[in-house]
Amino acid sequence: MRLLFRTVSRRIRGTGYFAAPPLAKSSASVFLLIIGSAIVGLLTQVVLTRTLGATEYGRYAIAISWGLLVAAPTMAGLDASILRFASRYFEFGLGAQLRRFAWFIAFIQLAAILLSAGAVLLTPIRDFALSGSDRRGVIWLILFIGSTAFLGSFSVFFTAFRKFLFSQLYQNFVRPGLLIMGILIAELIGVFAVRADSALAMTAITSAAALIMLLAHLVFAFRRAGASGMTVAETRRWVSFSGWAQVGSLAQLSVPQIPVILLGGFSTPAEAGFYAVAARLSALVTFGLSAVGTASAPLISSAHERGDWNEIAHLARVAARLATAIACCAILFFVLVGAHVMGVFGHGFSGAYAPLMVLLVGAFINAFCGVNVILLSMTDRPAFAVGALFAGAVLNVVASYLLIPHYGAVGGAVGTSAGLMLSNFLMVLRIYTTMGIDSTAIGARPREAGHGAATGASKAPRLPPNLLK
Repeated sequence: MRLLFRTVSRRIRGTGYFAAPPLAKSSASVFLLIIGSAIVGLLTQVVLTRTLGATEYGRYAIAISWGLLVAAPTMAGLDASILRFASRYFEFGLGAQLRRFAWFIAFIQLAAILLSAGAVLLTPIRDFALSGSDRRGVIWLILFIGSTAFLGSFSVFFTAFRKFLFSQLYQNFVRPGLLIMGILIAELIGVFAVRADSALAMTAITSAAALIMLLAHLVFAFRRAGASGMTVAETRRWVSFSGWAQVGSLAQLSVPQIPVILLGGFSTPAEAGFYAVAARLSALVTFGLSAVGTASAPLISSAHERGDWNEIAHLARVAARLATAIACCAILFFVLVGAHVMGVFGHGFSGAYAPLMVLLVGAFINAFCGVNVILLSMTDRPAFAVGALFAGAVLNVVASYLLIPHYGAVGGAVGTSAGLMLSNFLMVLRIYTTMGIDSTAIGARPREAGHGAATGASKAPRLPPNLLK
């Protein structure tokens, strides 16, 4: 027995689970934060579903999905850019460059939000998103889009600074917490009936409130940053990276929204509500992937600046295995008690169980394949991730369009899972052929890559290119 224990211990240590303290420690912290945010998010959905009912919740979900779809390009890939560049400026103490970069991000984001507001006001988007709502719904939708875009991008600055608590706090705790309080107070006081329209208004207002708190905190954080920096801004590099990341983020963020929108057009609001609940639950399967992805992004970026490809391969392997282990536990839970969980959302949501089972397949593949988007983005290969994500999004649209009229929410779930599988397969293949790294949970040792990528030949630290000028 003692010999068996020693053998197993050596095998576990050999996999690298205990050989990467920064990733293990960071992942554990982010993992706990994401568990907490998932609980708060589920509580928010329960309050909404039990207050609104299936049909009104479906109308609310359609409006929110349109808002998130429009908000995706307003982020313009800026969240990935922040992870890539702010991490480096933070590590090298380039405070002046960091502040210059933050102003660049704010300007690009504001311009994109103004364009999106014009699109909502002047195109049929407002009619598709706000069917049956009054005209004030357009104002709330625009406010939701703007505040969501800024929250999604600027919270990533805290991730780059490795302050993971604050990267999750405002978006995933403060915002839903305020929304829950608003709904409960409205129900208790009884001033107005909480319907889809008023729920959208409260969501927009609480998002704006959370954004104000986040920006105040960031202003304080940037004041404490150092004054050193480079005299020449890397504007061309910022724009190039953000351009690729924008297309990728649009494809990635559209995956869960497209079926809801198509269900609203080709099925019933109730079916859209079923899919929205199932998608929310299936996202819990990959919260382990989200945790290790958030924690590993600045580490991979730093390792890439040093030219340490063995470390990058090691981080990718550990991240994929941790994500897969967590996903298996979550899937087992939903398979065993998923039908009973639907009752928590209120009467009439049993129809969400079948699409949930289909979405679990795609969620497992997503976790098993690892942090591919992070790995490609942090190694200055965003174009590869964009191509794979776009291919998956196209398959998602086509499959959902063909299946939803016949199978409702289940058809949308099939389209989503198929798109995730295709995207991950393409990214895994590309990473292996260009970097020699197996990014899946199998985690084969790096092969000898022609580019010198994963050979470990370059272990000496190298300075960022702009510091050599």
